[in-house]
Amino acid sequence: MKNVIVTVTDRAHSYAYDMEFPADIRGDRLVRFLFQALHEIDPGLEYDAADYGLYLQRAKHFVNSHQTFAQAGGRNGDIILVVDMNPGREAPRAKDGQ
Repeated sequence: MKNVIVTVTDRAHSYAYDMEFPADIRGDRLVRFLFQALHEIDPGLEYDAADYGLYLQRAKHFVNSHQTFAQAGGRNGDIILVVDMNPGREAPRAKDGQ
C-alpha cells in the first residue's frame, strides 16, 4: 500500500476531514503534516504537535514518532483522533471565539 486515506477528527467530532498521505511517513512527520493540513483547511484550527497527539481509534494507541504509519498498524480508512495531551487546558477551536 503506497498511500492511505484516513479521516481526521477530534473527540467531540466537531470536524472530520478525509486526508491522504504516504503509508511510509514517520509519525513525527505525520503529526506536522496533518496539523498543517488541518490549519490550511480550517484556519481556526490551531494545533501544536507538542501539545496534541494523534490516536489511531481502531488500533487503540497513539501514533509513535519513530515508526511509520504502516508500522504503527495504521490502515486505509482508519479514523485518527486529534487528542489534547494536556487535558486541563481548554482546546482552541477558533481564534475569533466561534
